[in-house]
Formats: sequence, structure tokens, C-alpha cells
Amino acid sequence: MVQPEPTLAGLALAAAAYAFLLAIPFVPAMEIGLLLMALFGPAGAVTAYVATVVGLNLAYGVGRVLSQSKRPVSRIHLAKRPLPAWLQSIARRLPRNTGCVLMLGVLLNVPGNTIVGGGGGIALTYGATRALSWPRFALTVAIATSALPILFILGFVSLEQLVSGSGAQ
Repeated sequence: MVQPEPTLAGLALAAAAYAFLLAIPFVPAMEIGLLLMALFGPAGAVTAYVATVVGLNLAYGVGRVLSQSKRPVSRIHLAKRPLPAWLQSIARRLPRNTGCVLMLGVLLNVPGNTIVGGGGGIALTYGATRALSWPRFALTVAIATSALPILFILGFVSLEQLVSGSGAQ
């Protein structure tokens, strides 16, 4: 049986579904992005990247709307104890909210982030707490999620390596 070639309409529909599903907390969306890459190749990688950025910004926007409700969400303080002196000296030299930017990049890329809400839950929390402005959030997401599609398109990572979990060689 011959399988039909994926169409542009199919790619657009898959991207919209992926962006919507990614915006929902606790949805393991990485697998959906890999599916887009498997079905559509490099075009699927670009589409998955754009849909990832759109989906995470959608979740961030929902978080911002939720924070304007009658009972706004307070800022999350991850560390109640003061930082060690050497770490404080480094933090004073960094631009404001750099820690929030770095943490966002790490949280989006750490394997198993579905446990803490996945990309959608992380973005929703960032929007609700207003830890970062929307432009800073969008720029951080665009940078933090770009590595895998770029490596895939350039041929440094194959789909087989991604699925087997062995990474680039």
C-alpha cells in the first residue's frame, strides 16, 4: 500500500493542533514535535519550532489573563534562604531577572519536565506570576527551543537518535 505524501494543509493542521496541545499543562508535547519532524522532515522541524513558540506564548498569555482575576497569583519564591555570598556577588553583576530567564531555558529543555507541568504548565506559571515581561519570555522561548530543530535540519541529529534517546554523536 502506497502512503500519500503529506500536504501543506496537513502540516498546517498538525502545527495548529501541536501548538494548542503544547499550551495545555502536563501534556508531553515533545513526542508530537518529533512526529511532525518524522512526517515532514526539515519542513516539519521548522513547523514544530514555530508551533512550539506559538503554543508556549499562548500558555503564557492565558497565565497573564488568569493573573488579572479577582484573586491574582502571587510571585513564586523558589528560595527562602539567602544565596551564598559568592553567588550573590555574581547575581548582582547580571541584568535584572537573568535568573528567571536562565531557569526558563533550563526548565523547557530538561528531560521529564512534564512532571512540573511540561512546557504549557511552565509557560502558564511564568505568565501568571509575571516573572518576565512578555517580550523577554518570547525571546527566551525562541532561543531555548531552537537548538534541536537547528541540529536536526543541519543533520547533526537524526530522528533515530532522538527516538532512541542517544542524542548527537
